[in-house]
Amino acid sequence: MDKKLSINISSRALVIVLQLINIKLYTESLLAEQLGIFFFILAFSYIFNAVLFVPVELFQQTRVHIEMHENNSLYKVFLLSRDVTIIYFIFVSFAVLFAYLLYEKYLQLVFLSLVLSYFIYLVQFLRNTLNNLGYGDLVSISYIIESLLKVVIFYLMMTSVTVDELNLLMSWVVSLLITFLFLILFANKIKLFSYIVTEKYKAKKLYRFSYPISIGAVLNWAQLQGYRIVLVPLGYAELVGFYATLSNIGSSAIGVVSLIYNHQFLPEIYKTKGETLWSFIAGVVLLIFALIFSFFLVGEVFIDILVGDDFSKHWWIVIYGILVDGANLIIGVLSVYITINGKTFSTIYPSIVAIVAMLFIYISFYLFDNMGVYTIGIPIIAAQCVLTIMLMRICKKIGKKKYE
Repeated sequence: MDKKLSINISSRALVIVLQLINIKLYTESLLAEQLGIFFFILAFSYIFNAVLFVPVELFQQTRVHIEMHENNSLYKVFLLSRDVTIIYFIFVSFAVLFAYLLYEKYLQLVFLSLVLSYFIYLVQFLRNTLNNLGYGDLVSISYIIESLLKVVIFYLMMTSVTVDELNLLMSWVVSLLITFLFLILFANKIKLFSYIVTEKYKAKKLYRFSYPISIGAVLNWAQLQGYRIVLVPLGYAELVGFYATLSNIGSSAIGVVSLIYNHQFLPEIYKTKGETLWSFIAGVVLLIFALIFSFFLVGEVFIDILVGDDFSKHWWIVIYGILVDGANLIIGVLSVYITINGKTFSTIYPSIVAIVAMLFIYISFYLFDNMGVYTIGIPIIAAQCVLTIMLMRICKKIGKKKYE
């Protein structure tokens, strides 16, 4: 195992330990209903990343090496971030004013969620940029700093006030702010954004690059987080709190496995133009079953130690997180194969079908009063299965054409 991978795995493992400590803190101090509202706010916040920040950041990453080669500075990339910031905070001002006039009691939540979305973008932009320029070790440290800050700040809040979902949200915002300062100070130290005379990127070029990515990001957000936006206003905040908290533990577990697996085998997909696709998928399926089997052996004891009694009695919801993120790993490599073969837009229709299937199942559960802790994740898993099967069919068609 090479040194870089060892550092990535070690830092990811430490981050997950800190995330689990954070989960323990907020499950012991907040009710499931409060956590449901918190995850609703996160989903609301992430929609702005999907629509605006994800495509902009991906465009910026395509320009990083070009700008460093041509100008030895990312000032032109910085100008784009500056303009996006101005546009976004004009929108934030109107959103806050709207909340103040019509829903004043939600003013803080609206403002903090919008600020959180912005800091997620800034931190992700700096991390990806520095990582692409060879500063991966520093990026790993930044993940540890962010996770540690979330634990420390929320713990200090717990010891001084009666905490609620607003305090938890605030701890995330402050953690990201400090992490951003750490990264931007290093970027300034290496003169990453030093001034040069240059023109801005043309808006038309950015739009053409961004809109298909934005559509894909929104569809992905709707499939994986849309349930929070729908179910919390319908009165299922407690169910969302249970499901989101416990499934995230499963997601964290498979996250470490995904890091190692992608590092070892994903480059072969690119190198062989997808020749190793099906063996990659077979390996992922084996990993998913191995993790699920492990959780059935020790999961109940582990979850009982980690969270309170209210959550531990639903411990096997963790399996939902493993299944959903395991499917995401497969969907990711299928999408890579499709992209390599120039069929990127063909992924949009399957995503729409998957979301429709998910909505249909949720509506059925709601109408027949079958919405519960153990059924809330079924539509998401069903949608993942539909999307996976449809993408596999596209990949098989591409494969047949290559050999005709």
